[in-house]
Amino acid sequence: MNIAVAGVGMWGENHVKALKSLEDEGYDVHLQIVLDADLARAKLIAEKYGVKQHTSDLEEVLRSDVKAIHVVTPPSTHYSVASRCMKSGKHVLVEKPLATSAADALKLVELAEETGLTLQVGHLFRYHSAVKELKKLIGEDALGRVLYLLVKRLDFRKPREDSGVLWNLAIHDVDLFAYLLDKPFPTQVETLAANFFGSDIDVLTVLKADYGEVFCLAYESWVSPLDDKSRTLLAVGDKASALIDFISFNVTLTSTAMSSKQFTIDTKNAKSYKVQESEPLKTEIIDFLECCKTGRKPVADGEAGYRSVQVIEKALKSVELGRSVECP
Repeated sequence: MNIAVAGVGMWGENHVKALKSLEDEGYDVHLQIVLDADLARAKLIAEKYGVKQHTSDLEEVLRSDVKAIHVVTPPSTHYSVASRCMKSGKHVLVEKPLATSAADALKLVELAEETGLTLQVGHLFRYHSAVKELKKLIGEDALGRVLYLLVKRLDFRKPREDSGVLWNLAIHDVDLFAYLLDKPFPTQVETLAANFFGSDIDVLTVLKADYGEVFCLAYESWVSPLDDKSRTLLAVGDKASALIDFISFNVTLTSTAMSSKQFTIDTKNAKSYKVQESEPLKTEIIDFLECCKTGRKPVADGEAGYRSVQVIEKALKSVELGRSVECP
């Protein structure tokens, strides 16, 4: 299958690298064209990874015989680029967020339904092996009744100029909450956000989402110099609790008993183990390729992307109003 990558900045280059790796491993995929608004950048990446064609013209890609396009352009362009691709008969894998408004995200979902094309969204952590393990534990009732989920994504880096941590980090976590709990929306969200540098780009946020009886928190920061590169998810149940580390692929499982009459933790018999390390991006792309060929729904489909955009919009509204906001 001939593929193009639109947008070859830092993360777009990772898509190129993963596709070339899959090609070398014998998958039925051929990266034919790389596209970037910066033609020199497109040329650099094409030469670095041995891609035959490079261009800065999307129309050139749309006229080609590529069957699918990875859209890794700036978020504000996701809707326009993805819609043009699908209107030209191309399957699309769109990096998160699917769009920067719920209205545009819905249009993409509807366009995919009308055309019968695959629309997949880059909610990468659905493909992480530690997340799969946690979903399995929850599904097997190993934790008992899930009480709350807590995600921390902490970093120390220069903020992006186009969007903040809600659109870049928290969107992963509202998607994970829905995925792990099999609940499409929280009943309400409440969000605190901070920007310290005279812009409207949020660099730190705490998002609270209520999913019925399950309480979910996401703590996101680009300004954590002493706790940078922390990526964890804690799931607390009334029988056991699990902590997964997205970086090390480690899972820690501890028996707990929590009720009005009992409050204990069995640290002596806690189990810590590593799940198989994988490359979530490659797993995501393999899912996309198979869906393009078979017509089945991706694990991270357009509807999941649309729902996540809706929740982030509500989170931003909560910041604006200074109170909780009902969802969806």
